[in-house]
Amino acid sequence: MNRNGVDKRFFFDISDIVEFAGAYSRVSGIQRVVISVVKDLCSTLGEDRVRCLLPHPAKNCIVECNPAELFVEQDFSTELMLFRLGMRGEKGIFPARARFKAHLRSLGERKVLRAARKVEVMLASVLFPAWLDRYGLQRACDQYANAFHIAMTPFTGLRRDDILIRLGSSWYPTLVDALAQGHRDAGGAVVSMVYDLIPLNGPQYVPKDLSRTFLEWLRRAVKQSTRFLCISEFTATELRQYMSAHNVLLPAVVTPLAHEFPGAERNVSVTALSENSAKISSSQYVLCVGTLEIRKNGALLLRAWLRLLADLGDQIPMLVFAGRRGWLLDEFDALLAVHPQLQRFVKVVSQPSDQELSRLYSGCLFTVFPSLYEGWGLPIGEAAWFGKFCIASNASSMPEVCGDLIDYVDPNDLEDLYHKIRRAIREPDYVRQREARIKQAPLRSWSDVSRNICAQLQSTEASQTSD
Repeated sequence: MNRNGVDKRFFFDISDIVEFAGAYSRVSGIQRVVISVVKDLCSTLGEDRVRCLLPHPAKNCIVECNPAELFVEQDFSTELMLFRLGMRGEKGIFPARARFKAHLRSLGERKVLRAARKVEVMLASVLFPAWLDRYGLQRACDQYANAFHIAMTPFTGLRRDDILIRLGSSWYPTLVDALAQGHRDAGGAVVSMVYDLIPLNGPQYVPKDLSRTFLEWLRRAVKQSTRFLCISEFTATELRQYMSAHNVLLPAVVTPLAHEFPGAERNVSVTALSENSAKISSSQYVLCVGTLEIRKNGALLLRAWLRLLADLGDQIPMLVFAGRRGWLLDEFDALLAVHPQLQRFVKVVSQPSDQELSRLYSGCLFTVFPSLYEGWGLPIGEAAWFGKFCIASNASSMPEVCGDLIDYVDPNDLEDLYHKIRRAIREPDYVRQREARIKQAPLRSWSDVSRNICAQLQSTEASQTSD
């Protein structure tokens, strides 16, 4: 509460979630972080004090809304969010376009199967809607049957003691940038989250234009922010080095992310809920979660599986990749194309729902995460939340996630990766021993993350009051 007896307000910029929702039916790592934290802080601080801001795409102005009305479901749907915001109006008898396209993509490049499935879904939508459940789909009119449009009011401005929080990863300029700059110039607090500096320090892992876009964003963020939150010590160190090189001194406080998988109890066993997960659950499999892109090092994992296939033959488990397709996948795709024997043991689940992902985590033998560069490493912690052992990369921030609870590999060393995975396959007792310790270890929840962020916001309040 400020000197005038008015509660300080906390405004969260959700531009990137809306931007992401326009292209994908499911949220990924960063968007999941923002939604989880905003929901928890809204519950902690109250709907009157926590609000969401976004540029309205049609009205060329900033609007605000109540996050308690926007982020309702545990299994968050981008289509439903856009419907609530009045940015998507589908209510037809066929499945929502984004979800349907994601389902078709999950079938891979088998054009005949995709065409047949499209016809099947269309017929089921008209004649037998209940059949859509087997594919994790439903008609738009059913999906949005109980949905409502939430109130979006024109944003009237920030008071000096309001705090603007930018937890997302929108690197492109929006109207909120001008708001942030003006608020900082007027003595207000602007808190920004930095997840990683990969496009700056690892440009080989992203398209060139993305590196330029990121650098422009980072320059703006340094000018517009009064404090940074970083998701790992590794990221904080990289950010401090960047600021030091540019003669900037701003607080960069570490707020580690959670291990918790939203909506799932710890160490729980989840039953199969979809066609994809039901098929996979009948086999033994090792799981790799994350966007399919060059940085995640999926090609090295495929090479390790080729070695395992030559060594162990049909005794090897299936390798399941769970995540949407990203960029720079030429080597990954080429390996699968030229090794048809490998295709029998590799499955890609594109854009899995939270329910599918829960099932995949709980049913796997163990997980592998050989990424070359991360700001944190959500899949490492999520695997631990389900009591699962992980073989993870020792690069960048990843050892911060689970410490000595899991095993690590050099992500550039095929031999190291091969031997660690082979041991986990051949020595199940070793994996069970590691899992027993994981299941008893203290892990972070999203409530812990929210409390940490809330403490930082309160610290920001205190510094404003002293000013």
